[in-house]
Amino acid sequence: MQIELRRVLIISILLSVFVVLLTLSLPFNMIMLFRWVVPSESISSIAVIAMAAVGGLLFMTIFDVLRFALLRRFSMYLNHQLGEKILHKMFQERALGQKGDSSTAMSDLSKVRGFLNSPTSTAFLDTLISPLMLLIVFYISPLMGFLAVLCIMIILGTKLATRKSTRELLRRSNLGFARANNFAQECVHNSQAVRAMGMQPQLVQKWRGMQDEMVRDQTEASEKAGVHSAITKSMGWIMQVLLMGVGFSMMLMGEIDSALVIIAVIIAGRVIMPMQMAVNGWDEYQNAKDAFQRLKTYLEGLEEKEKEVSLELPEPHGNLKAESLVYAHGGKPIIKGVSFDLQAGQTLGLIGPSGAGKTTLARVMTGAVRPQNGILRLDGADMHQWDQEQLGPHIGYLPQEVELFAGTIAQNIARFQEVSPEEIREAARKAGLEEIIDSMPQGFETMLEERGLNLPGGLRQRIGLARALFGDPRILILDEPDASLDQQGIDSLAEILKSSRDEGKTVILVTHRPKLLQFTHQLLMLKNGQVAMYGPSKQVLQKLLPAK
Repeated sequence: MQIELRRVLIISILLSVFVVLLTLSLPFNMIMLFRWVVPSESISSIAVIAMAAVGGLLFMTIFDVLRFALLRRFSMYLNHQLGEKILHKMFQERALGQKGDSSTAMSDLSKVRGFLNSPTSTAFLDTLISPLMLLIVFYISPLMGFLAVLCIMIILGTKLATRKSTRELLRRSNLGFARANNFAQECVHNSQAVRAMGMQPQLVQKWRGMQDEMVRDQTEASEKAGVHSAITKSMGWIMQVLLMGVGFSMMLMGEIDSALVIIAVIIAGRVIMPMQMAVNGWDEYQNAKDAFQRLKTYLEGLEEKEKEVSLELPEPHGNLKAESLVYAHGGKPIIKGVSFDLQAGQTLGLIGPSGAGKTTLARVMTGAVRPQNGILRLDGADMHQWDQEQLGPHIGYLPQEVELFAGTIAQNIARFQEVSPEEIREAARKAGLEEIIDSMPQGFETMLEERGLNLPGGLRQRIGLARALFGDPRILILDEPDASLDQQGIDSLAEILKSSRDEGKTVILVTHRPKLLQFTHQLLMLKNGQVAMYGPSKQVLQKLLPAK
């Protein structure tokens, strides 16, 4: 990534040199007019000189566009190279319950891309070429060069003073806006309680106080910035007036040509513009620079982890064996030494009181969540050493809270893969869902909102079940699959469990419903994260029934 950045910077700086040099087309056009056209009164020469100047300015525009396009393409390259990797890592960290750097890396990527696509980036490139422009002024007249540098230092000093005095005010204003906005959202979220207890006037008054404080800081910062902006703008004009005065005094003394005076004034004015933008955008540049360094470190860490060897996955048979599994979250143990041995084609029922760790154990058995201790073996090999992207198609997982995504029903069932409609219909048919979806106006192309909130809970559950069945996976992990189902849905679920048993699939079933437990071969009862009972279903149920 650093090699590509160095290449882009070199090309961008070369393009900037051409852009800056071609901006001299205008002053050189004036020299030609004053020196040759006016004395000779040659009207025909005007068209030739004008065409040359216009040609130079056109090429300047082309190089400027190329420079911006190069920076934009580099930002797209960064997004292409890092965006997917960061998102994959975010999935992994979230699934494993880790607090990693991926969220920060995604924000850093956005900062770098934003800077590269902003005018500030080209202003910094122009600022790098500014010394070349000032050398031209010094070459024309050292006195005018020193005067230009002095004026530029005064203008930049004023800009820096502005930035320093307003930065704290803007920071306080932004924090105040965030606090007021969060408070307003909190009030809206609890609107029913607010109205019921007549709290609306008091809360509005509190929000108004927070808003007024934010507006005061914002107004003060804007007023200071406005004053300094007016001073800076005036100083720019004053600089040109002083340069012109000094230049024409030297011209009257015969030390310099009038055309060169005008050129020096134009070049000095051209130098100050990108410098002002660079000062205004210094924080943006510094943030982007720091973000790029963090991205570089993050990418190096990713490349090291990519070198780690993962097992190539043959099609699994479905033998699952847990050996003293331990899992904790936030320092609190949830799973404590759980062991079981499940042969391919068998169904394991997980039962136990609420908060016993059933859902956590189901997540561990998907392979997406790694235990802190112990081993979960799939066909004899450590399941968490397998490549999850290879393992995923062989696992059907229905979480306790069904997680659907914005997109069509077909896309959600197909796990957003490009597959034939018949494969999608087959999964829906197994879930007893095909006729229900076909009865909708748009059928399988019905668009879902985020998390599928525009559908009833039972229908979301069955779509999640169809997604779990998609692709004919060897292992099914169903966490409370009957939670939101009506009787028809429960009958369909029972049929799924029966057919899965007949097809030799391995099933993990979290439920307390006797009608579903009858399809299990083994039962494992959890209490406080530990195995309270484990064995063949009939034996465990016989021990539990007298207790009831």
